[in-house]
Amino acid sequence: MTEQFPYPSRQIFYNGKPQQSSGPIFQTIDPSTALPLANVHSADHNDVNLAILSASRAFLSWSKTLYNERSRILLKAVSLLRERNNQLAEVETHDTGKPFSETSTVDITTGTDVLEYYAYLVGGGGLNGETTRLRTDAWVYTTKEPLGVCAGIGAWNYPIQMYVVNEIASNFFRIWRYIPYADNLCQKCSLEVCTLSCCR
Repeated sequence: MTEQFPYPSRQIFYNGKPQQSSGPIFQTIDPSTALPLANVHSADHNDVNLAILSASRAFLSWSKTLYNERSRILLKAVSLLRERNNQLAEVETHDTGKPFSETSTVDITTGTDVLEYYAYLVGGGGLNGETTRLRTDAWVYTTKEPLGVCAGIGAWNYPIQMYVVNEIASNFFRIWRYIPYADNLCQKCSLEVCTLSCCR
């Protein structure tokens, strides 16, 4: 007989869809009850390499996506997160053990606010380069261009917030400590705790 958990099994995700993995399966636990929530299929080295290859392929076209289109995509994500705030907060509460009063008003909300900020930044020309006059007959200019695939590891105690900030926003520009540089594709490496909300 198969064990029944409150949440379905979680697979690794790349190439736009869940993928079968070769790594071990572990159970994510509700810290407030010590009961299992779901089986989580983890990645092995080969799975990680396949995800990086997928991101590298996607980068070729994504890096050419116009900024106004990226802004529209981010604003759609903002709309979906706000619409599903309480549902995601409930999952986050089970996953982290934090009270719903915090996950519903801080975790999802602040992650959504960050996305909205970057949507307007990128849509309003916030990633334009700079031009500097060196002397009367010489100018230099900078451009902000995509660098490539990057990876991120998020904090266990704010999984959805860190996922939104590091994973989604980094697909629009490089973010490290909230400083936008250029747009990159990011593959998220989830920790073995608090995995559910990022899979939603």
